[in-house]
Amino acid sequence: MTSYASVYITNFWWFTAMRFLLGMTVAGGLVLSFVILMELTGSEYREVTSTLTHSFFLVGEMLLPMIGYFVRDYQNFLLILSIITSSLVIYIFLLPESPRWLFAVNKPEECVKLVKRIAKV
Repeated sequence: MTSYASVYITNFWWFTAMRFLLGMTVAGGLVLSFVILMELTGSEYREVTSTLTHSFFLVGEMLLPMIGYFVRDYQNFLLILSIITSSLVIYIFLLPESPRWLFAVNKPEECVKLVKRIAKV
């Protein structure tokens, strides 16, 4: 939401505030996704999974200058980046709940079912 708001705001201070809020949410999302990924990954594959996760982040960082080279207007640049990152919201519907969270909120049946499904993979 704040990324789309920063596209159309013309006031410098509001733009800065929106980008600050966006930075806070992105940082939290990165940490949460990494923790969930490590919980769902077996211990023998954690190094590879961690490396691949960070590699995709690096590829995205390397694509930014290329997108900026072809899209010179900052509003269009921000809009394109907002659309690309909004497509990642679909992961909310694809990823299961954390087994630790299910156990912490006293849902052991769902936790066992999820762990068995993970073990099959």
